[in-house]
Amino acid sequence: MKLRNTVSILMVLIFIVVGCAEVDEEDLDILREDFQSEINSLRDERPNLADEISTLRGEQSDLRRDVEGAIFKSRMAIEDQIFTFRDDVDNRFTPLEESLGSGGPFVSRVPDRVTITEIAVTNEYEFGRLEIEVHIYDRADNFIACSGQINGLEHVDGSDRLYSVGAFFNKSDGGYLTYDDLQDKVIYLVVIEDDSYPCPTPGGDFFPFSDDFVGKTETFPGRDIAGTKAMQFDDVTQLTVTVSLTWKPINDNGAKF
Repeated sequence: MKLRNTVSILMVLIFIVVGCAEVDEEDLDILREDFQSEINSLRDERPNLADEISTLRGEQSDLRRDVEGAIFKSRMAIEDQIFTFRDDVDNRFTPLEESLGSGGPFVSRVPDRVTITEIAVTNEYEFGRLEIEVHIYDRADNFIACSGQINGLEHVDGSDRLYSVGAFFNKSDGGYLTYDDLQDKVIYLVVIEDDSYPCPTPGGDFFPFSDDFVGKTETFPGRDIAGTKAMQFDDVTQLTVTVSLTWKPINDNGAKF
């Protein structure tokens, strides 16, 4: 509408200049003022338009963040259902084990993979997402295994939040860390953030502390990791490590097939 009025004023001005021999200076001044007023109004509208565009961009960013958050929550819910299903299957097999008798001739539950089930850290702030890794060393500072982004810790991306995970450990050769691997070792755990050499490598020298050091446990027998309760140390507010159990058949002599 404002643009249309501006054009009309221009047409009137042209008509007066071209079509009239005598021009009233006062009328020209009025037309000039009106024309300048219309131009100023159009200019005033541009900052408002820029503000509206900025607001829309902010709403778009908020919507994208909400969608990403909903997707993440859905993935976590699915993972929780998977863990619940696994627990349910394990519980269903428990009566079978009892009915056959512990160490019976048909089936046995054998400790298998070492697995992180819960983890939470504090005082860790990074531009973007955190990248948490858990490393295991023996008391001679030899690397044993680690768990990181490709092992099930990819969702552990913030401080002061307890994450339920199912993260396994990989040894340097890429194989899974099992309970048997820790039987004769004295170990300790180290938690770091943003390892420049991701698992399953130990990160160069013994401590990859060019990255952020989060916490380190005291040493303890590796065989005790199966019964270890939730641990708290340094900036690790909770770390729960368990050993999954696998059903394996045995023959009459007690040997595993």
